[in-house]
Amino acid sequence: MRRMNFRNRWEEWLQFRRCLLSCMLWWAIGAAIGLLFSISLDSEMQSSLAAHLETEVKFLTDTNQPPITYFFKRCLTYTQILLVVWGLEYFTYGYLGVRVLLLGRGFLYGFAQVPWISIYGIKGVWLGMVAYWPHNLLLITATALLEWLLHGRLFAGKITMRQTAVLTACIIPVIALAEAYGSSAMFRYFI
Repeated sequence: MRRMNFRNRWEEWLQFRRCLLSCMLWWAIGAAIGLLFSISLDSEMQSSLAAHLETEVKFLTDTNQPPITYFFKRCLTYTQILLVVWGLEYFTYGYLGVRVLLLGRGFLYGFAQVPWISIYGIKGVWLGMVAYWPHNLLLITATALLEWLLHGRLFAGKITMRQTAVLTACIIPVIALAEAYGSSAMFRYFI
């Protein structure tokens, strides 16, 4: 019995790892496409993006912490994203919709990297990673966890809907805190 329990847990862990790797792969493909798309823009469009980036740099380097309204806005955004993930998982091919969502998030990340590099050079790679990567990594992990919970556990009867909803509700503020306060603090440290 004990050996069987270990085997089942190991299989569940492998299933979660496959789900996480798949989510990260789709996000990375989107980032590569976004990077290539951003590089192909003409210099006028890239300078326009760089000007927009300067306002973001001013916001991130501000010594005052972001207002609490920004935190709640980010909570609302991540709630919407994870609700879309939740809803898509109930469809037969909903996992493809989740992958497209991750592809889009990766595209936006890759698209934002070129202005960072054009303004700050090689330092822009690190600044872009610090500004966008922490909360994106948490969002990818939360998406993979939610997908694994819904497919591997909830639909198999191993976890209740309430437990899944509580876990999702706990993840959202953590991601919003990482973006609202953590990313800006790390950005100020590196700049």
